Amino acid sequence: MGKHVLVVFNDLVEQRHWVDELRMNGHDVTAVTNAFEAWAEVTSDVWFEQIVCGMSLPGMSGLQLLRQIRAGSCQPNIPFALLSGAPTVPGHENSDLRVICKMLEADFFLTPDWEIPEKLCLVGPRKVSKKHH
Repeated sequence: MGKHVLVVFNDLVEQRHWVDELRMNGHDVTAVTNAFEAWAEVTSDVWFEQIVCGMSLPGMSGLQLLRQIRAGSCQPNIPFALLSGAPTVPGHENSDLRVICKMLEADFFLTPDWEIPEKLCLVGPRKVSKKHH
């Protein structure tokens, strides 16, 4: 049986990629386009087993959402994967996202990395075709 995964991306193409990939692998997916909707989902009666979230979101970043969830939700220890196209938060001291995510007990992935679903154990290993010489 699959996990219930909350997918948070304002880029609808990226969101659709995640939703399709996860559903094809038997997961129940709830998708939202911003951190405020994600917070409403996490603080509702719905239970999630994983959050996959983009860094750049309107109004509140993925990192801010992660901090808010860790500080005050009914699911503070939910596995959280933060995805970003940049390794740092501009203009912030100690801005290395890998270090910040490690402190917040979250996974960080620099995108594009199409193996992220595998790394999160959300999909099985991809079959690689071998070329015969």
